[in-house]
Amino acid sequence: MTRMDEKIIELLNRAQEESQVVDPMELFEPNEEEPGTWLVQIEDERILFEQKTILDGKATIRLPREFDIMDAKLASRKYPTDNRPELIYSNEAGTINLTFKCTTHDLNRMTLPDFKVGVIDIFKRSQPMARWIEDGIKEINERSIGFFSFIVPGLDTSMFNHMFFTYFDKKALLCTFNCMEEDMDDWKLVALAIVESFHIESIE
Repeated sequence: MTRMDEKIIELLNRAQEESQVVDPMELFEPNEEEPGTWLVQIEDERILFEQKTILDGKATIRLPREFDIMDAKLASRKYPTDNRPELIYSNEAGTINLTFKCTTHDLNRMTLPDFKVGVIDIFKRSQPMARWIEDGIKEINERSIGFFSFIVPGLDTSMFNHMFFTYFDKKALLCTFNCMEEDMDDWKLVALAIVESFHIESIE
């Protein structure tokens, strides 16, 4: 095989990989029986999603209808610190969660890249056993959103975490999707779709 043949094969393989990239928003199939909702295929089940209004009516996000706001007692047990998120959505079993934490840290589009580097550094030092997957910044609904994913080992099970953050009222808004590692294959792309659906009404 010549070097040219090897180059052609490499290009064909790369093109095939790129053609398989899925737009996470394509997971949302409009529900004809109930306009304004969507169906998402997760494993062998079609899950009903709806748009939820959060952050004092200033933002929306698509979540499974079954996800509900975690009650204060359960939240205090699951997140036993005073720095726990203000808003936690969870499935009935409490094994899949999406949290929102408004901070007092100043943040805007220009300072987001440096903020991402700092947050990742803090997490890597606080979670030295974590397996890091990816990180980056995306433009979603006219807003820069930073993100990173990692898996944290635990006593009973490891947890997949996808953290994303942006500026909200000129402050840092921290959001985290997490589930058990054994559910990651089914929920990782769904988590990305949830992030893609996140929309803050005011443009800063």
